[in-house]
Amino acid sequence: MPMRLLRVLLLVAAWLGAGAVALYHLSEARRLQARLGHLDERSQRLERELESALQQREHTHALLEAAATERGAQREADAERRRQAQRAPPERVRLLINAVNRCLREDGYPRLRLLHARGLADGALRDVELLETAADGLGADLYTAAELRLSLDRAEARLAIELRQGTAVCAGERRPLRDDERIVLRPVDGRLWEEATALVLRAEGQYPDTALAVRAAAPPGLTALEKQEWIARFDRLLAAADTELRYRVGALGALGEGVFREVMVLGYDERGTLTLAIEAERLTAIVDDRLGIVELLLERGILRRGSREITIPAAGYSVLLPGVRRAEAMEHLIGMLVERSADPAPVEDQ
Repeated sequence: MPMRLLRVLLLVAAWLGAGAVALYHLSEARRLQARLGHLDERSQRLERELESALQQREHTHALLEAAATERGAQREADAERRRQAQRAPPERVRLLINAVNRCLREDGYPRLRLLHARGLADGALRDVELLETAADGLGADLYTAAELRLSLDRAEARLAIELRQGTAVCAGERRPLRDDERIVLRPVDGRLWEEATALVLRAEGQYPDTALAVRAAAPPGLTALEKQEWIARFDRLLAAADTELRYRVGALGALGEGVFREVMVLGYDERGTLTLAIEAERLTAIVDDRLGIVELLLERGILRRGSREITIPAAGYSVLLPGVRRAEAMEHLIGMLVERSADPAPVEDQ
């Protein structure tokens, strides 16, 4: 009996041990299965992240290729513009470029310069480059445009340089031109621009009623060569004067009865900016030995200073020329110097 009981107990113990082992292995299997499930989820997540990273890499690569292509195209376009700039423009275009730059200088805007234009069509200069130097001379803005036109308001003495389809590099930053991109200059000598740049200029309005029409062609009795010679003589005389403004004669119509007719006198400040414009029907060069002065007396016309416009009074307007001696005036204005015998009555230049 005891031996049989012992065997039964041993069998029960063995069965219980086997069950415990089975339960342990079942628990381990479930744990491993849960871990495998977790690893499978992680693997799927990593696959998705890898796929996203690969897509992002392809997108970045495509962007880099597009940027490189764009830079290459830009470099090629810049190189082409440089090659075009190195080619001599047609003669008519070259003369027009020179005319625009001359008008800019004479009107007191030397910081603006038309560098290049490739052609002329439909009233516009084509493929142009315009440079505007900073006032301190340390920087510049560059405008590159498919076309350039000029617009003149006669009544306001205002000129607009209109630029279309291109880019502007201002303060080191490139930007596309605005649809209404323009550089406005005021005041300007409208008649000078109309005469020199008619091929690309659109003018509107009328000159003020008191303004005097300056003849484009030389009047009878004064050839174009004589006109240029008298203007050059005046400019040499004015350059010798110690005046606050730098004067020059912008236009001269004729001579008659000891006076110059239909004249324009321009005054520039020390920066070369046009600040005074006088249009007069008559100009008389006068020497006053009693006072020791030489002056230019302008009569019947208008005076523009900035935005103001003044009608010259009946007594006239006088531009004094300090520092000019009688002998110098006689040398430059042979036969056209008038001696004053009465007290002057004109408005004197300050």
